[in-house]
Formats: sequence, C-alpha cells, structure tokens
Amino acid sequence: MEVNSVSFGAVPINRIKVQKLNKNKKKFEDYFVNFVRLEPYNKKDLEALEFLTQKWKDAKYVQQISTAAHWMKEKSINVYALTNQKRNFEKLQTDKILGLAEMRKDEHDPENIILYHLQVRPSAMNVNQTGRVNYKHVGSSILSSLKKIYDDISLFSDKDDNIENFYRRNGFIDAFKGSRHFVWNKNPFKRLIYKIEKFRLETGI
Repeated sequence: MEVNSVSFGAVPINRIKVQKLNKNKKKFEDYFVNFVRLEPYNKKDLEALEFLTQKWKDAKYVQQISTAAHWMKEKSINVYALTNQKRNFEKLQTDKILGLAEMRKDEHDPENIILYHLQVRPSAMNVNQTGRVNYKHVGSSILSSLKKIYDDISLFSDKDDNIENFYRRNGFIDAFKGSRHFVWNKNPFKRLIYKIEKFRLETGI
C-alpha cells in the first residue's frame, strides 16, 4: 500500500539570521529566515528541488541534492533548505529558497555524519568578489543550523582556498594541510583533540 502523506511539508527546524540587501538604503541589514527539513514522502518538496535544478543553472550541486532527495525514503539521507518563506511550509516557494544542504550517515560508520553537499543560491554567492548579491552569510547560517541538529559533522571540501577558509571560519578543522577533510564536533574537548592530532600530523611529533 502506498503511503500518502503529501499533506505534510517541510518541517521548520529553527529561525536564523542572515543579512539582506536593503536596496533603498543600499546596505545590508539583519534578516531572519527559516531552516527547514524536507520530507521524503512529500511530492511538493521533491518537485521544488527539481524546479531548482532548472532555475539555478549555475549552481554546482543542486542536481546532486535533488537526486539524493529521491532516496530519502530508502537511505539515511536528509535534505535541508534555508528559506525566507514565513509560513505554509507544506509547499515550498522556490523563489524564496536561499540554500540547500544534503546530510548522510556514513554507510560504514553510522556514527559519522557527512555533509555531502552545501549549495547556496547563485544570486546569494559572491563568487567573483563583485559584491552584487542580495543576501550574505547564507552558507554560514546553514552550517550554524546543522550544528544545532548534529553533534559531529565531517565533510570533504572542494580544492579551493576560499571554500576551505570558509569552513575554517565556521569552526571546522582540517585533518591536516591539503587533506580537504574537515571535521566539527559539538564537544569543545573533542575539537581540541582534532587540533592536537592535526598538529602532530603536520609536524611529525
């Protein structure tokens, strides 16, 4: 029997602050948005992601996230969205989605939670350092929201100094220079252990 729960939409997790451009004042101001978890049995959530694969054509990971969302019923995958939508989350408004994140449990180590993909809406990315964006701190706000859900997060970064520095600024520790493997733990003591291990690997002590 097919499970029909399309009446349930994305689940609000928390409200978090980003910065939005006030075009009249020509400056960025604090602005609260919502972090939500997409539901695996909600067709509208999946349709919203499929639509974004066409709308965000310059987004590197939106296609992978959309594909992964179709496996949420069978695998330990969660997909989250940051949106400036205020209510009626049973139907996500694609023009209000600011970013996406795909989280998975490691098949070989279920305790290891991996951030597979993090995607910010292209118009909210300052890729070329031009400053022509409508929102700031979208990626950092997604990471902050994930830290409220997971005690331990690991990821493999693109080989890009700006991206690697982005994760470092957000409290992630690379295993050692050039590894592109980043980890974060809610426990400050474990974060200290990560730093000690990184120092040992880099110095050979």
